[in-house]
Amino acid sequence: MKVLSQFESKGNIELLSQSTVAVFASKNAPEDLYLPASELFLALCKLPLSLCGGWQAPLEKRLLNLAYPEMTANILYYSARDIGQISPGEKLKALDIFGKLLLISAESRTNRASSNDIDKRDALLFKHVDKVLFIYIERGGRLEEYYNQLLGRDFPVFIFDHEHNKSFNSPGSIALNTENIDLLLTS
Repeated sequence: MKVLSQFESKGNIELLSQSTVAVFASKNAPEDLYLPASELFLALCKLPLSLCGGWQAPLEKRLLNLAYPEMTANILYYSARDIGQISPGEKLKALDIFGKLLLISAESRTNRASSNDIDKRDALLFKHVDKVLFIYIERGGRLEEYYNQLLGRDFPVFIFDHEHNKSFNSPGSIALNTENIDLLLTS
């Protein structure tokens, strides 16, 4: 059972009752990772789950832009800003019309997200998700810290099976690719 904390939301709240997978990519993901990551994300869109994230890093934004209303998966968009300050673009509006979107905020009251707001957003996201998929982790960054913390708690952690992530293939994490993507549903 998911533990819910206080938050504000807009959209289809029922999406929180699905299996939830956080999708993360560090902001400096190599360009040659974009195409294979996009192929993986399109495969994720065919699964019955909610894909969660802050969708802020360039690769995360690119992946979110691949979402489409007719997909099986849904999108949970966790904002580090006040939910009233979020102005969804056409892509998100289309997902919302089809009941495929939930915007969530940890009740921030700022227009510009601070480091503290990002920490609150991520803490809320981790309370809601069942599994985490790291598309790319940059050494020494916030995502490497999350990766290590989650592994230490025996949390279901997946890492995109790509050459750039080889150093993060460790006991406790599951290397994920388009061939074994169903592991997200069974693990």
